[in-house]
Amino acid sequence: MRYIRLMILVIILLIVILFASLNAHFVVLHYFFGQVTVYFPILLFLFFFIGLFIGVLLSLPAYIKKDAKYREQSVKLNKMQIELRNLRKIPLKEELW
Repeated sequence: MRYIRLMILVIILLIVILFASLNAHFVVLHYFFGQVTVYFPILLFLFFFIGLFIGVLLSLPAYIKKDAKYREQSVKLNKMQIELRNLRKIPLKEELW
């Protein structure tokens, strides 16, 4: 599994390098207060990481909620395990008929 992940990473890296080399030119980025000339691969990476950052920020509340639920369930499980251990220590009473 480790080697497959490494191979996929190398393939993606090669595709990115190939894409950047084939699109190695400058573009003019127009915004409200002016314009700037930027190297196109740098602009792509910049917007990719901005999108990645926004995606992580948007998924963070769900992750925090899931983590809190996991901790709550872990506490319940530990309490139940302690209770089970205590119940196993109680001797059985045999009733004679």
